[in-house]
Parts: sequence; C-alpha cells; structure tokens
Amino acid sequence: MIPTYSALFCLLRSALWGQPVAERKLEMIDSQGWERVLTEAQRQTVGALAFEAVCLLPRGMHPPQHIINRWLAISVKTDLHNQQLLSLLPTIAERCAQADIDPMIYKGPTVGQYYPNPLTRESGDIDLCVANPVKLQRAAHLLSAGAGYKKQADGSRLITCHDIDIELHGSMFSLLPRRQEEDLRRLQEATNPSVYAIPNTALTMRTPEPTVALAMYNLHILKHAAGFGVGLRQLCDMAMAYHHLLDKADSQWLRDFYTRHRLRKWTLLVESMLYRRLGLPASATLFLAEEGVSPLDDSSLLRIIVEGGNFGLRSLSASKNKPHRHRLMTVGRNLWALYPYAPLNVGHISRCLIKRWFKGA
Repeated sequence: MIPTYSALFCLLRSALWGQPVAERKLEMIDSQGWERVLTEAQRQTVGALAFEAVCLLPRGMHPPQHIINRWLAISVKTDLHNQQLLSLLPTIAERCAQADIDPMIYKGPTVGQYYPNPLTRESGDIDLCVANPVKLQRAAHLLSAGAGYKKQADGSRLITCHDIDIELHGSMFSLLPRRQEEDLRRLQEATNPSVYAIPNTALTMRTPEPTVALAMYNLHILKHAAGFGVGLRQLCDMAMAYHHLLDKADSQWLRDFYTRHRLRKWTLLVESMLYRRLGLPASATLFLAEEGVSPLDDSSLLRIIVEGGNFGLRSLSASKNKPHRHRLMTVGRNLWALYPYAPLNVGHISRCLIKRWFKGA
C-alpha cells in the first residue's frame, strides 16, 4: 500500500474505535508526508475524522504545527457545517408534519450518529424520501419556501437552504436491477421504520430500519464505485453501520438477498476492506464471520477509492479539461474491475449509463 494511505488508515482506525495509534510508523513521516496525508484526508472527506486521531497521537508522532493548524481549521469548519445542517432538521420536521407529509431521512446525520463524535462525520446534504409523488411535489414547494428547486436527472428535487442542500427522493434505491428493488421495497413495507431523534430536540423523523439501512449503504457504495468512484467516508459509514446495526438486523435475510442477487462476493470485498483497513472486527460482518471464510484481496476497490476520491470528485476534476472519453474510460475501468463481484448490478448500471449518454448526446 502507498505510505500516504497506510498512514491515513492508521488514523481512521484510531478515530473510529477511539484507540490511540499503535503503529510507530507515523514517526517516520516528514512534513511533506503529512501534507500528503492531510490532502488525501480532505479528498476523501474524512479530514475532521482523521484529526480526532491526530489529537490522540503520542508525543513525537505529531505533524508539524502549521499542518495541525490547518487540520484544526478543517475540523472546526466541518463541525460548524454539521451544526448548521442539524439546525435545519426541526424546521423540516415541523413544516412537513403541518402539511401531513412524513418524510424518511436517511444517510447523512442518521449514520453520523453512530460515530464516536457525530460532528466529525462530514455531511454533504440532507437526504429525504417521500414515496408518494403528490406529497413529494408538495414537499419540494414547502421546503423551498418559494425560492424554487432544481429537478435532477433521477427525478429527485434539489433545494438549497442556508447553504445546505436538501435532496428529496421518491425512492431510497436507484440504479438497481428491478428484482433487487422489488425485494427491498417488500422488506421496507413489511417492517416498521426506525426513529431518528433530532439532536437537542424532542422531535423525531422516520429512518430506515436496520436491515434496509445496511443493504442501502452497501448498494450505495457499489453504485458510486462502479461509476466515477467512491470515497473513504462511505466505507467509514459502512463500518459504523455494521458495528451498530448488524445485531438489530435480519442477518439471514441479508445473506439470502446478497446470495440470490449475486452480491455475496461484492459484500465480502467490502467487508474485507472494512476488516483489513478500518479495523472492523470480523465478528461484526455477515460473511467474514462465517467459519472458513477468508478476506479477499481488496486492491481493486482500493484503487477506485484512491483514484476517484469522494464520489469520484478527483476523477471528475482530473477529466474536466480532458476529452469526454477520459470520463468514459474511468467509468469503464471501474465497471470492468467490479463486474466479477456484482455482475447483475454492474450490467444494469452499464445499460443505464449507456442509455443516459446516448440520450444526452
């Protein structure tokens, strides 16, 4: 593994599990090395999380002071952004309740609550699901407060409020083969949603129950990894979700679902990375916990993460001034790498992307 990411994974393991860094290899990092670690932490949107571990480093292992100062500024900015995002939730909940709309909140702060310090998890936006099309439209008008909203290619509505993006979706699942989506919808209809308690208030919102949530996080990583890329923040989310939700979920349903839809190998790939790189115990996984199952080589997924960064923003930035074929090559390389792990999903995503590109051409 490249030294920069070796160091970054050391910090993330420390921050996720609240343990001081045990590896002495960080003593060998010079000023330029720490610059690279900080840069990669930012690109992977885990800067504030990694800084938690920096604060736990013993004397002699700290970065230079000027890098600590920059890292601290990133951490404070993340904290303030998260507090601003959380401050919008009571207004959203109250306005929707008054209009007889009961949105489901997912990802973002709902997975952030599982982190040792929720404010270190960099939340990009607020994702809400309103399955009823009429109520979805009403919610878009209600939450935009007359300022308007943008209808996106997938049918979701994007609203910006106080510099915070709110995305309204008709479904939590996208770019899935039809039968997978049907299975997840049936599960969702057959189970009661969990409750997310909005911090520092008596208000609550619905959020997916544990089995649905774990499948959603897993498939969300796959969708982005098979496109322009996915970041370490999403892998940290998966680790925290496994750690806090697996014992509350229907593990057998998940195993059957992944096996039936040829997602077992993909899930084992993700679990291998969570175990090897982020320190998730094998006992807190679905497949690695089984007797006789060994971790897979996770180099294919690691390459996608390193090259793409958070949601592939590094790939997009690199290809901004290059021919369109550069972007196609990035996606094609990722699809090819992941096909052996999730053939049905990769095939479906490929067909959807081809249709979308031809339609836009």
